[in-house]
Amino acid sequence: MMKIKPLILLILAIFGTVIELFPIEFMLFSALIGSIVSGSFLMDYLITAELGLMIFGGMLILLFSAWKSPLDRRLILYGSMGVTISFGLMMLMSVVSGIDQTVNPTFWQMASIIIPLVLYDLSSIEVGICGIRYVIKIWPKKAQ
Repeated sequence: MMKIKPLILLILAIFGTVIELFPIEFMLFSALIGSIVSGSFLMDYLITAELGLMIFGGMLILLFSAWKSPLDRRLILYGSMGVTISFGLMMLMSVVSGIDQTVNPTFWQMASIIIPLVLYDLSSIEVGICGIRYVIKIWPKKAQ
């Protein structure tokens, strides 16, 4: 099995963390700017699901980097499982509840989508925080 250099692991970890957290940061930044410009609170809470490929791509890069490292990687793995399961549940519930064919969804139809979306966002934030912690752990220490 080929050993991967620590610098490559560090670059992959940073890149994966930035890509994985970008949709969350973009949602918050656009909400801040849009709310300031319009004078009322505006937030596109579905943007994280719309940019889900970025979250999954960054998550896979971060998982690969953590997998090749000797450090503990369980939290990144568990968070990634949470992201994947909640995203799949959100897609499944949109079809089962019929919200994809409804013009005026009911409270329960909206709740069946919003709850997995919140779990998806929280799991994504958890993976991003674990990615930041992982980058801090593998960052080369300065010799004293």
